[in-house]
Amino acid sequence: MNQRELLPKKLISFAILISMVYLVGILSLTMQLSSQFEAIHKTHLPLLEMNAINIRIGDSLTSRTKNLIYEYSERGYEEYQIDKDSLDFNFKSYLHTLKSSGVSSKFNKDFNRDALYELEDRILALAKEKKKVEALDLITSDEYKLEQTHFLNSIQGIAEKLSEQRDLFLKEQVRIIQLEILFSAITFVLITIVWLKVYFSYRRNVRDRNRALNELELERVKSSHNAKMASLGEMAAGLAHEINNPLAIIQGFSERLMSLVERGEFSEEKVERYADKIYSTSKRINQMIQGLKVFSKNSGDNSLVLSPVEEIIEDTLSFCKERFKSSGIDLHQICDEEEDVYIMARPVEISQVLLNLLNNAFDELQDSELIHSWIKIETKQDDDFVYICVADSGLGITDEVKEKIFDPFFTTKEGSHGTGLGLSISSSIIKKHGGEFYLDNSVTTEFIIKLPRPKLNSDRKAA
Repeated sequence: MNQRELLPKKLISFAILISMVYLVGILSLTMQLSSQFEAIHKTHLPLLEMNAINIRIGDSLTSRTKNLIYEYSERGYEEYQIDKDSLDFNFKSYLHTLKSSGVSSKFNKDFNRDALYELEDRILALAKEKKKVEALDLITSDEYKLEQTHFLNSIQGIAEKLSEQRDLFLKEQVRIIQLEILFSAITFVLITIVWLKVYFSYRRNVRDRNRALNELELERVKSSHNAKMASLGEMAAGLAHEINNPLAIIQGFSERLMSLVERGEFSEEKVERYADKIYSTSKRINQMIQGLKVFSKNSGDNSLVLSPVEEIIEDTLSFCKERFKSSGIDLHQICDEEEDVYIMARPVEISQVLLNLLNNAFDELQDSELIHSWIKIETKQDDDFVYICVADSGLGITDEVKEKIFDPFFTTKEGSHGTGLGLSISSSIIKKHGGEFYLDNSVTTEFIIKLPRPKLNSDRKAA
């Protein structure tokens, strides 16, 4: 199972959605605050600076007018005109910026210097005519002071309005930032809770998955063991025959020995020959029983060991040779004559796979009406793989059955004769050995076990 399949998809989607909304909200608010601060920077600060420039230029015009009263000159007058033009240009820029800033202010006639210009023109005309006293009277008159006051008040009023607006904006931004911090804290706690739920849900799913896998592995081991016992059960009659024949041989030679003793024909040569027959036959039974004991054990936890394939096949065939012989089925074993064949395996598990295939072949041939029945076990190898082929003289398998033959609980045997687990478990065993288990596309029925060929050193090969 993919690790991503263990994640709670709906909960993760909800967590991602909340996180995205949080990030979008924070980003939007930050951009809004940034644009507003930028507007303050681009309008309010320049306006306040321009206010100060307007006041300075206005004071400069008043000072130049007074200087021209005391000492009139064309050069001084030109400097006065330059300051006047500068102030007019600054006024236009100031008013344009003021209107674009959105500051609500009434622009009346006081917001200019036209009245002061008219008075200063009269004063300068008197100064030019050397009428110093009249010019001084006019520049110090209440009328001039009143117009000058109107001019300064109009500029300072705008400056105060801008300062109020700036202070109000900053106060509002502080409130928004405080709300943003509160919102961020609440949202962060919510997101943390959701992601913690995601994490614990994932941990729970992993734990449940591991428990399910352990239970599944336990059931697989049980099923494998049950299938192995079922294979032995199917071989029970053959095994009884396999053991009864040697026992009959032992009994026969024992009776001969007793007969020799009774007749007094006891000779060393005959005793030795009969005892040797009894010993070899007993050894055969012992090997068979030992094989049964090993085969019945659970080998799932054992590690892979270097094993000769011919020995595994021989141990497996010891369970069923007599059964096949008594049923008229020829058994052919073909091995590589040039070189011993080895595999890294758990021998009992490979024997289980072979025994299952032999049982299936026996059942198929028993139900057929063939005159000549045979089963062949052939071992081949190339540079990389070892192939164990189990074939029989049956009529093959239909395409419909081929598609399902390795599915668990699928069987073509009638009644309770088959569990439907044999080939499925066999396929699992071979895969755990790093190999492949498949049905060959031949006319007869032929299963192939393909296992990696171990890399043996030269000494081992020579042996």
